[in-house]
Amino acid sequence: MRVDLNRAEPEDAGVEDRYERAAKYMKQWQQDGVLIREHEDSLYVYHQEFEWEGTKYVRKGFLGRLKLEEFGKGNVFPHEQTMPGPKKDRLALMHACQANLSAIFGLYPDRGKRSAGPFSKMPRFH
Repeated sequence: MRVDLNRAEPEDAGVEDRYERAAKYMKQWQQDGVLIREHEDSLYVYHQEFEWEGTKYVRKGFLGRLKLEEFGKGNVFPHEQTMPGPKKDRLALMHACQANLSAIFGLYPDRGKRSAGPFSKMPRFH
């Protein structure tokens, strides 16, 4: 959260200060070994736990890198209702940090629940 959604501070001269502060945190974490670049292909289990209208949910998935495809071709389809403000914010953060910090949330069919087996055996971190 300190990098991806950095909050405004009273001493900020403008919104750009949030992005500069986020870049400083990221750089420091890389120097300290908190954030590292993987040298091998990797997948990470990702669980979102949340409550909505009094019911608790766990959305299960995984994080990984994939190759960009030409717009409108291939198996990855664009989001259909993006808004200019959030796009401007994400772009400014990407420029400041020299990284894309916002995971793309995607859906895929898994009627046979084949992905559940391998991912259920992986450790979970909070």
